[in-house]
Amino acid sequence: MVLDLSKVDFLSSSGLGLLVALHDEGRDLGAPLRVVVDESRPVIRPIRTMGLDEVLSLYRTVDEALAAG
Repeated sequence: MVLDLSKVDFLSSSGLGLLVALHDEGRDLGAPLRVVVDESRPVIRPIRTMGLDEVLSLYRTVDEALAAG
């Protein structure tokens, strides 16, 4: 499963919680979550602040995320 956040400007605590839930569910189902995020967008900050960059599989582009599968 690929989730493209490359155009997202804001990610709330609810959004972060959803990312974790999707990650856990994908792991349990054998369909890992791949998150596309542009390093220059503000959305990367809460991901890093919460340490989710160490948990989630982050990619720079959709093509990169798809190739990882």
